[in-house]
Amino acid sequence: MRLIRFIGYGVIVVLLATGMPLSAQLDSSMFVYPFIVLDSNRIQNDSIALKPFYSKLAQLKKSGKGKVSIVHIGDSHIQADVFSGELRQHFQKDFGNAGRGLVFPYRVAKTTEPASIRSSTNATWQARRNAIPNLPLPIGVSGITIETADTAAEIKLMVKDQSGLDYSFSRITLFYQKSDENMDFSICDSLYREIAYISSNKDSLNEFSSMIKLDRSCKQIIIKSCPRNSSQTCARIYGILLENDSSGILYNM
Repeated sequence: MRLIRFIGYGVIVVLLATGMPLSAQLDSSMFVYPFIVLDSNRIQNDSIALKPFYSKLAQLKKSGKGKVSIVHIGDSHIQADVFSGELRQHFQKDFGNAGRGLVFPYRVAKTTEPASIRSSTNATWQARRNAIPNLPLPIGVSGITIETADTAAEIKLMVKDQSGLDYSFSRITLFYQKSDENMDFSICDSLYREIAYISSNKDSLNEFSSMIKLDRSCKQIIIKSCPRNSSQTCARIYGILLENDSSGILYNM
């Protein structure tokens, strides 16, 4: 079954690579379903839908001011940041580097981690990916969720520069669960000096996130669970957004 599935994907890739309409490449006798309209099987650039995006890029290129955010949604090939990483670098070299964008401590979740990120932990975390729907944790913005009951849990997160692009960050947005049961978080530098504190008190404006501005740029942080009282029994994280103070492209995958 795996071999057949793989071959099927390969056939589709070859057909799309030719640039010809599928209706011209496939024998209609292969299909017996009346609802398949082969003449509509085309991949094309929707210039109308993308016009606002192109306008924002042009304005950014001309003025050198502002940020344009891109969200690239995909599967394992996006999580590993191979294809998306190349796109990020080309966009940021042409239009400016506004930061590394949305990241996740994938290694803590025991799944594939991009080479440009390094994460580790001293605790055991439960993890759920959107590809595994039967686990009890909810899914957040990254498609992955981690949770621990360890009151001394730490996550070390470091980003690496790529192809001449400096990925130091001065703004951190933590996506996490805000509730009476969820722990607060202490954000520390590599020397364990606290540089920010994030409360889990509910905020009607930002129900699942908090943004903090750092006094100085850095490439490594330590996120520590920090229970304020005995009712805070778990720490749940959905993702981390890393930005700098520069104009340019923020490419999130």
